[in-house]
Amino acid sequence: MRTVRQMIMILTLAVTAFVGMTACEKLNGAMAMDDVSLVKSGRLEMDPSVTVGQAIDNYQYFKAVRWESNIQKNGRKVVSAIGEYDMEMLPAGFSPNGVNITGMLVESFQAMGGAKVDGLMAIYDFHLNQDGSFMVGGCTIIPHFVTSSKATVSLINQLSGRNPPQQCVKNLSQIYNNILP
Repeated sequence: MRTVRQMIMILTLAVTAFVGMTACEKLNGAMAMDDVSLVKSGRLEMDPSVTVGQAIDNYQYFKAVRWESNIQKNGRKVVSAIGEYDMEMLPAGFSPNGVNITGMLVESFQAMGGAKVDGLMAIYDFHLNQDGSFMVGGCTIIPHFVTSSKATVSLINQLSGRNPPQQCVKNLSQIYNNILP
């Protein structure tokens, strides 16, 4: 049987551990927001008149944008801008980077039992450097779909390869100019 003193000590340790974990979570959240703010307020050489955040957040073909920060296994900090295309604004046969993605997706998903594609998302990754600067790291366009089919998930993985930074800078240039890639 534990004494009252032992119970108080255990309770004190538990409360201290909880407070410490909560403080660490808040600190990590604040650091992630600082990373996102760094990229959003930053400017790219191709058009220093507009911040990255202004260009992506106000892109006419995105109906929603969210920003995320994470640390990769190798320790690299990455901020991702995830833009959801407004499907009603995309022309038939929308072909980013020369790939007729809308037609290809509709055909592929219909062939696999009618999985429903209900959107496209563009993901732009920005790699943070030790000196507080950042660079374009990669980008991709992936479908947002309604299905649980393993075959569909396999197709998504095949389609969602990352583009090299040079292609991403070209795509960002088109976002800055409010035109489709």
